[in-house]
Amino acid sequence: MSSEKKTFVNERLVYFLFLVLITISIGSCDMFVNWFGTSISDRVDSFNDDLSSGKYSKLYEHFHSDTDERSDMKTSGYDWGPLDYYGTHIIDYNISGDSVNGTIDNGSDTMSFTMGMKKDGLDYYILSITIQRSPEDFVIKALR
Repeated sequence: MSSEKKTFVNERLVYFLFLVLITISIGSCDMFVNWFGTSISDRVDSFNDDLSSGKYSKLYEHFHSDTDERSDMKTSGYDWGPLDYYGTHIIDYNISGDSVNGTIDNGSDTMSFTMGMKKDGLDYYILSITIQRSPEDFVIKALR
């Protein structure tokens, strides 16, 4: 084999291996997951994961900085109302624009909810939540 052919084969092999490495990296590395931000469904699913596993100290992270009581949510004594039952989870939800409507179950009651969402940079956050319950609704609202 001439030296020109060896160089050409080596260059193509290096190029091919580089492409394989990039493809594997993109497909398996969490570093690339958030390039396009957090969608509304990703935010609701993440909120639901923390809620259903009882990670109340992390729930504030899902709320926008313009949400009333966000700093209070960081404390262990925050009253999450009907959400404050271990195993509470979102059964289903639908997205319409920047709103989410769905059903939530806390083990003793199944309730309807509405979330207002707000985009901050590339990420959506919960701006407000209303849970319809009797005798009055539970509301976390946006700052005015």
